[in-house]
Formats: sequence, structure tokens, C-alpha cells
Amino acid sequence: MGALDTSAAGFAAAPEPLLLLLAALVIEALWPTRRRPGAFSASVLFGRLGRWLEQRLNRAQRSDHKRLTRGILAVAFLVVIALAAGFLTRSLRDVPFGWIVYLFVLVSAVSLRQALDDARAIDAGLRTGAGAMQHAASHVFGPGAEAMGEPAIARRAAAHLAAQLVEGVVAPVFWFLLLGPAGMLTYVAIAAAADIWPEHSARHQEFGLAVSRLRVALRWIPDWITASLIAAGAVLSPGGHPVQAMRAAAGALPQFRPSRGTRTAAALFGAMNIPVDTETLRPAGSRSPSPKWHGDASAALRAAARSDVRRAAYLYRVSCLLGVAVLGLVALLQFAA
Repeated sequence: MGALDTSAAGFAAAPEPLLLLLAALVIEALWPTRRRPGAFSASVLFGRLGRWLEQRLNRAQRSDHKRLTRGILAVAFLVVIALAAGFLTRSLRDVPFGWIVYLFVLVSAVSLRQALDDARAIDAGLRTGAGAMQHAASHVFGPGAEAMGEPAIARRAAAHLAAQLVEGVVAPVFWFLLLGPAGMLTYVAIAAAADIWPEHSARHQEFGLAVSRLRVALRWIPDWITASLIAAGAVLSPGGHPVQAMRAAAGALPQFRPSRGTRTAAALFGAMNIPVDTETLRPAGSRSPSPKWHGDASAALRAAARSDVRRAAYLYRVSCLLGVAVLGLVALLQFAA
């Protein structure tokens, strides 16, 4: 292992990509989201571009075939933009001090802290009361969450943590390790477009079909990696069930299977032994209001909901730490060789 170069020339030269990735994850985890510029996130920027494309290409008077074709063209355009941004970012490593910009591009492409901030807001709302809880949930899940009760919001918050673990951390890191910044930004662009062109909505049923299926394909391996991290995290979490987590991820335990079958959410529910019915995790606003509970039942459900959110957030943190530890070990072995 060579000596560390602390000169100005040494600082200007780019560190290894794996070290920059580790630094980006640490910065993103420690940097409060409320103190960031509004358009700092790569997902937000690609989302704005996706909305602009959708407004111009997805018009109601067009046939289903034309809307499907334009959806394919729109996602192809986003991929080209993401690849170009990724190759430009890669070239910054060859420019003195350009690695600093490279680093913050990586920070903008991962999202580790936001899900925890959302869970904290929902947990604070659960402690305060129904009105505050539904207000906090509506900021995270949309106005439809105002009609949901405590158990449904708690389980939706847990599913949100699982989804963000794969979408905001594991999948971008996986594609970075495989294809560099171009792979990472391409995945972020596709995920952002799939969120704003949801295939299950009437307006985007044809236009969003290609991008939704593409995201599923690109997320298949990261889904299994994330489920494995959750199972490993369950070993270190009080009351965790690692074997049950993997069985739930494989679909062997239907009582933990959420709607539309996201593997990571099933793994998290299995790990924390939180049974969930298929209605709980539908998009906010797409289901009838949750039933009202009164008296002792209301207090018991609220206490259980708060416990579910906290346990899911704890498991999320442990899983993230395990993932960062694995990357750190790989980096250590790389430089020790």
C-alpha cells in the first residue's frame, strides 16, 4: 500500500471511484435534507424533464398505439440524457479537482436520508395525534393519505422505507459498480420517470408501460440484494426474523406480500413480523377510507403503529450500515492488494 499523497497535486487528483462512492453515501446520510438546494437531487431533475416530455407527448386524443410509441421514445430520450451526463461526470475525474463535482453528482444520485426523515415525521405525527399524523403522511404519500388510519399509514411508511432502500441506495450503487456514473444516472432517470408515469394510472397506462417494465428489469438483481441486506439486518435488530424475511421475499409467505408484490417490502414486513393485507399498500387515494376505531382498540392500534414505524426505521438504518460496511471492506481489500 502506497503512502498517502497530501500535496496540492495529490489533492487535485481524483481518488478511486469506490472511495468517492463511499464518501457520497456518508455525505448524503449526514446532510439534512431541509438544508439542501431544491433542485439538488438528480431524481428531481429527471422528474421535471419527464413531466415536460409527458405533457407534450402524452395527449388524450392520441391512440393507445401512438401513446405507447411516444412513451418508448420519451424513455429513450431520458436514457440518452442520463448516459451523456454520466460520461461527462466520468470525464471530470481527469480534470484537476474535478472529482469534487463528480462526488456531488454521486451524492445527488443516491437518497439515503430522505426516507428516514419521512419516517421520523410520520412517527412524530403518530405521537401527536390523528390530525398531525395524517398531515405528515399527506406530505409523503399525497393527499389520499388523509383518509387512512394509523395502522395503514404505519405499514405504508414501512413499505416506503423498503422501497427507498432499493430505489435510492442499492440499485444506484449496483449500477454504479457495474457501469459507473452512466449506469447510476440511467437507473435514476428510469426510476424517476416510472414514478411520474405510473403504469397503473389511466392516463399513463400506455405511455408509462415501457419505463415501468424497464425499471422492473433493472431492479431485479438489486431487489434480491436489498432483501438479503434486510435479512442480514434482521439478525442485528431486536425481534428480527432473518429466515422469515427471505421466505417472504421469495413469496413463500403470502401474509407478508404487499400489493403489486415488491420483494423488498415483503422482506421488511417478514423481518419485522408485520402482516399486511393487499389493500394496505395501494396508492394513496385509490382505496376507501380505513375503518374508524374507538376506545381501547384505538389506543392499542396507535401504539402498534408507532412501534412498526420505529422498528422499520431501525432495520433500514442497520441495513444501510451493513451495505456501507460491505463497500468499505471491498475498498480496503482493493487497496491492500
